[in-house]
Amino acid sequence: MENQTLMAKYESLLQICQEQGSLALAFYGGVDSTLCAFAARQALGAAHVGLVFFSSPLITAAEEELARRLAAWLGLPLTVLSLNPRNQEELAN
Repeated sequence: MENQTLMAKYESLLQICQEQGSLALAFYGGVDSTLCAFAARQALGAAHVGLVFFSSPLITAAEEELARRLAAWLGLPLTVLSLNPRNQEELAN
């Protein structure tokens, strides 16, 4: 019963991905974002999925490296954007 429920939820995730046509996903290499990236690739194909990693002083080099390795394993392009909260006026004050 539990496996059927999980599969039904995964099928729903695939359908949602397909409805989008293409996706850009925030990706950090954790279980949640990796599952979403895997499902998006399965539903849309690698040509229609992009991953975005936000690098900042709050993120370790090891975390970024993990995201890079997982993106490569998934066969999906990863864009790394630098974000420094100290440079964001609304966050600095």
